[in-house]
Amino acid sequence: MASSASQIRRAKQLDALAAALPMAAADRYAEVLTDVDAATLKHLANNGMSANTLRALASDLTYLEG
Repeated sequence: MASSASQIRRAKQLDALAAALPMAAADRYAEVLTDVDAATLKHLANNGMSANTLRALASDLTYLEG
């Protein structure tokens, strides 16, 4: 399935979470998150989320994806 422009944009925003998400996760999450979700996550990651918080976020996203 081809990626839409908004999915590509969200994947780029989610790259800010690369430390907590698996390498291919940005593409997967770009399909299920909205632009607002991705922008919020990028904002949170850029403003000093602790390592524990990033791990919890990654765990939550994995759960939600399932």
